[in-house]
Amino acid sequence: MSETYPINVMQDRCSGDYSGGRWPAMACATDPVDDGRTRIELGLNAPGGPAGSDVDAGKFWNDAPAWIAVGGTPDEALDNLRKSQT
Repeated sequence: MSETYPINVMQDRCSGDYSGGRWPAMACATDPVDDGRTRIELGLNAPGGPAGSDVDAGKFWNDAPAWIAVGGTPDEALDNLRKSQT
C-alpha cells in the first residue's frame, strides 16, 4: 500500500451524515485534484469538497472518488481505504 501514502484520516465535519462514516481516510493526500488543489486541501476546507457547505458535502459524497473511504473509527476508515485500493 506504499503507493497510497501519504494518507490523511480526519473527523468528518458532518459526523457521517453525508459520508456514512465519522472518519474519512484519503489516499495520496498530497496529489492534486482536477483544479490544482491537493486532495487534503479539498478535504479540509475547499468549496466543492466534503468539508464545504452541506450542499457541497452532499454532492461530494454522492459520487465520492475512489481515493477516499470512511469508517466509524480512524482505524476502520484506514482499513476500508486499504481494502478499496487493492
